[in-house]
This record gives sequence, structure tokens and C-alpha cells, in this order.
Amino acid sequence: MASQYRNVGVIGLGYIGLPVACTIAAHGHTVFGIDHDERKIAKLQSGVLPVGEDEPGLQSLFDSVRVDESLENPGLDARLWFSSSYVDLRNVDVVLIIIDTPIDTRFKASHHNLRAVCRELAPILHSGSLVIVESTVSVGTTRDVVHRILKSISNLHSLYVAVCPERVSPGTILRDLADRPRVVGGVDPAAARMAKQFYETFVDAPISETSAETAELVKLGENAYRNVLIGFVNELAMISEKHGVNVWEVRDRINDLADRQRVMKPGIGVGGHCLPKDTRLLRMGDVGLREPSVTSAATQVNDYMPYYVAEKVISALERIGRSPSGSKIAVFGISYK
Repeated sequence: MASQYRNVGVIGLGYIGLPVACTIAAHGHTVFGIDHDERKIAKLQSGVLPVGEDEPGLQSLFDSVRVDESLENPGLDARLWFSSSYVDLRNVDVVLIIIDTPIDTRFKASHHNLRAVCRELAPILHSGSLVIVESTVSVGTTRDVVHRILKSISNLHSLYVAVCPERVSPGTILRDLADRPRVVGGVDPAAARMAKQFYETFVDAPISETSAETAELVKLGENAYRNVLIGFVNELAMISEKHGVNVWEVRDRINDLADRQRVMKPGIGVGGHCLPKDTRLLRMGDVGLREPSVTSAATQVNDYMPYYVAEKVISALERIGRSPSGSKIAVFGISYK
């Protein structure tokens, strides 16, 4: 089965998609990376990383697998091509979709980008094509959005659709791609089996085979769980301050029983976009469930924390007779997280 998947398409060459494309190419597959951003494609074709410049190991891996089209003989290890046209995916066996899946202003899943990709991809698929969604999506999206659009436009009887949400962290992406367990879910058992066999060609960790909905829920659940843990310790911090108690001492004493629980560190909310977004995507699947919601409460606490900290800063300045508008305030830790 490993030898069957030699031509792979990766749609979306962002900070996740590009390392994935490089990793797959490094394991012997011929990879076609697709992105509608033509400036990004031009940089990639010229050997410049438009994203992930600081990701450990990515530059050297990229250099080793990129096809330099200016050379008559690009080298035996050069297997990664770049294009802005979906037509270049016409001969691939496997397509990975790794695009942004945002929520809208009402905190609901926006499928606009995903639908657009599926509509453009469907006409060039062939019998036996395997399409895998690596983007994080709400429960049911792979079956009800991706599979439905691809099937209705392509009219293919033999079309396999699966989901395998990425589980990487910035700074360790390449290591995580190889070493973190994966959960592969198919819209049917055959799709799950084929997707698992594909990932076995470049993932060294255990790969679980399940339904599409289970795989979607696993990714949402793991991020929502972290969001809840952070919300708990942030609320604990506010309660501690109200009573004049040092929350760090409280945390340390709770963690004395590390075999029973491990309390995280309090902060000014949740960094990055994944945890709050994925928690809200998880909530999309609980229509009809009785309130109150633990995940909603945690999100409210974490969303409030930046305002809480800002109020503390303003109060501290006022106590020393300083106006916030006339003060210089240093913020340490402006980063993705």
C-alpha cells in the first residue's frame, strides 16, 4: 500500500501545510503543494520560506526536497513542487486539505474556505482518489460538507474521504509530525483504512482508525479540555487575589498531589487562536444539551482575563498618581502563544 501513494497534493501552504508537504516529500512521495497566494508560490519556487522561517529544521528540510525548476537535473531527493493551480493535482492519488477554518463574528464555523476548496478540487479527482482533511473542523463537517460536495460534483463512485486533524505545536512541528499519535477517521471504513495506510508511510507513532466524527471530536475535545483547565486556574487566580492569597503557593500545594491532579499556570487568557476557536466549534455539536456548559464558562473566564489584567494595571498606575495614557507599559511575551 505504501508504494501506491507516490503522488500527493497538499492544499494550503501555511505554517502547518508547508512542513507537512516537506515531511511527506522527504519520505519518498512526490508532492505538489498548492496555494492561491501567488506571491507565496513565487517565493517557494525561488527557494524562500514565506512562513515558518524560525521553525527548527524546516529550512534544511525544505532545501533538500524542493524542486528547483531552474536546474536541468534538480536532484534525486527533490520531490516537492509548488503551484497556484489545482490542475497540477490531476494525477495525484492523495490530497490533503490544510487550510484555515475560522469562526465567524457570531462564533459559528465558517465553511466558506473549505467549500471553495472542495468545489475547485472535485472536478479533477479520479476514481480511487483519497482526500484527507487535516484542518480542525466541527463535528460532521467532513461528511456533511467535504464528502457531500466532492461526491456531488465529481460523480465518482470510488471516492474516499477522511479526516486526520493535525496535532502539532509551533517550535516542534517536524518532530510532532513524526512522533505524535494520530487519529484517522473515515466517512466509511475503507476510507479510514486507506488514510491510515498512507500516514504509516511517514508517521512513527501509533495511528488510530475510527469514524470521521470521532476523529473530529477528538481534536476539538483535546483543545477544549486544555481551555477548561486554563479557565479553572485563571478563576482560581482571581479568587486568590480577592482573599489576599498567593495563587502560586495555592497551585504548588495542589500540585503536591501530582499523582491526582496537575494545575496549570494562570495567565492573561488563552494564547493563539486554536483553543478558543476549537472550544466554540465543539459547542456547535451540543444543540439541545442542557445548560450550564463547562466549556462556555471556561471560555468566558479566559476571554475576560485580558480585561481583568488591564484593570489591575490601570489601578496600579492610579495608586501612584500616573495616568495610563501618559505611561509606558512593557508587555513581555508578545508571541503566538
